[in-house]
Parts: sequence; C-alpha cells; structure tokens
Amino acid sequence: MTSIPATSAKPLYDAGTALYVRRSLEFAPHIQDLAGTLGIPSNSIECSFFCNPTNSVTLGHFDRSEVIVLQLRGRKTWRIAPNTFAPMPIDNWGFLDRVTSDVRLYASDAPPTTMPDGASSYALEAGSLLYVPRGYWHETITEEDALSFHINMTSLTRLDVLLVALRNELARDEWWRGPAYGLTAEEPGAIEEASAACAALRDGADRVNAQDLVRSSGRDGRIEAGTRFIRCGQAMFGIENLDQRTETAHVAIHAYHYRETTVTNLDVSFEFLPACRWIHGLMTGSTFDVSELIRVAPKLNLDDAKDLLSMLENARLVRRTRG
Repeated sequence: MTSIPATSAKPLYDAGTALYVRRSLEFAPHIQDLAGTLGIPSNSIECSFFCNPTNSVTLGHFDRSEVIVLQLRGRKTWRIAPNTFAPMPIDNWGFLDRVTSDVRLYASDAPPTTMPDGASSYALEAGSLLYVPRGYWHETITEEDALSFHINMTSLTRLDVLLVALRNELARDEWWRGPAYGLTAEEPGAIEEASAACAALRDGADRVNAQDLVRSSGRDGRIEAGTRFIRCGQAMFGIENLDQRTETAHVAIHAYHYRETTVTNLDVSFEFLPACRWIHGLMTGSTFDVSELIRVAPKLNLDDAKDLLSMLENARLVRRTRG
C-alpha cells in the first residue's frame, strides 16, 4: 500500500489500481456519535472508502480490527473464514507477508498460503451490508467497478487495558522510571537486578484494582468522622499554580481510564494542601479515615476535611471502602 496525492488517484484508478481513501473528513463529525452508540472510544473508529476497478483482487489476510462494509456501487465478492492460525490477533497479516516476531507470540503453526476450506462467500451489490469479525480471514474480487464504505473498529484488548493501568501504577515510583542498564548476562548482578524488577512488578500488579478500572459510579451518602477511604489507583494530583495573594492553589486531578482521561480542576485554600499532598503520596490501596486526615493536616476542622474528601471522591482520587 502506497500513499499518493489526490491528483494521481484518477489516472491510477483508470489504469486498474484499487484506491483506499482513509480518514474521510466528511465523516469526522459523526464518529463521536457512532462511538457512543457502539460504546467504544472514538479513536478506535476509522471510516474509509475502497474504490476497486473491475477484476481487482485483494489477497487473503486478516486485520486486528472488525469491519462493517456498506457497498455503495458495483459488485464485489468477499470470501470469509475463521482464523485458527492466529485467533484474536493484535497485528495485521496477509499471505504475502513475513511472519514477524510479534505474530509468533501467538501463532506457532506454519502460515497458510490460501483461504481455509469452507470459507463463506458473499456477493455485495449496492445497498448490501457485511460484517467481518476481528481477525477473520478475508479476500475479495471485484466483478465490476465498485465503491464501498468501511467502518473499521479497532477495539482495545484486555492486554491494552491492563498494560496501561499497570504502567500508570508503576510510573508513580521513581525506581521504575530509571534506566534499565545491566540486564545482560555479561553484567555482574544482572540476575539479581532482574529478580528485583520481577518482584516489584508483581507488587505493582497486585495494586491494580478492578474498581479503578471499572469506575463504579455514585457516592455513598454523608461523610462522617469514622468514614474510611481508600487511595485510588489510576489517579494523580498536581498543583497547577499558587496564588499567594489569595492563598489559593489551583490543582488538577487526573483520573486515567482506557476510554478517556478526565481532569478535575479545583481551587483550594493553602490550608488544604498538606492533606492533598499526603493523600497523593499514599500507596495505592492505602486506607484512612477523616480523623486521620485531620491529624495529618491539623489546620483543617471536621467540616473542612469532609468537604475536601467529597471533592477528591468526586474527582476519583479517593473512594470509600466497602463493608
């Protein structure tokens, strides 16, 4: 596949070259609505067009995205089959491609060179709609000049979601942000260094909590002196600026999620900052109650502490413990 200027498209098409038009600007305003309807992030969707001259062929391949195809003009036949060579792939691959090291992580058999026996055939004409599941083999042949509209949906995998969450947790620790020198067999202490990293990785994975991934909605009534809170993961506190004249801090709380990261901006008194910093510095999963917070920030009274925790709870830096 080669990128070309728009002025070259028509001559190449007339010469028998299929054209792939990506990221059509006309459909950009509708992608957000489509993403909301399908319940997936908008950056997981791409709308495109295929312009296929008569007798053009797309050789067998699979994609990491699922596709909805609307045939607008002409006639094109699709052959589709389940993928047992590399089911649920996280890469694209075709019969003419080299099997990369990434694909070999989950595909150990000899790569096929033809479509599987029993592949299903679908002849699409103007108005036909076809769904191709993620990772399925497919090939096409165009019987007459054809134009089709494609909605490509590259959904996040469990691997994507959990790796991002784990990275967010580990990045809090300066040790993880340091260089990984010396992890080769020739270096003294390499095994010990690698073992320490593996142990720290397990500890970090244990701190990734399902409630931080799912983001349970709703708060649980009034906050009392004995109400216990937990320091959430996937959320970070930061001071944007300090107004010395009014003794007010403008702070931002970033709550990370695989669909979107939300930022809550708050203006708080300087007297609230020791409490905010203390909560921010807690290990993910640490628990405390209102009275402990007041001991850490003695300038806060009970109502101040309740108000602060209510704001931080709404911003997802803390949540109430269950039971």
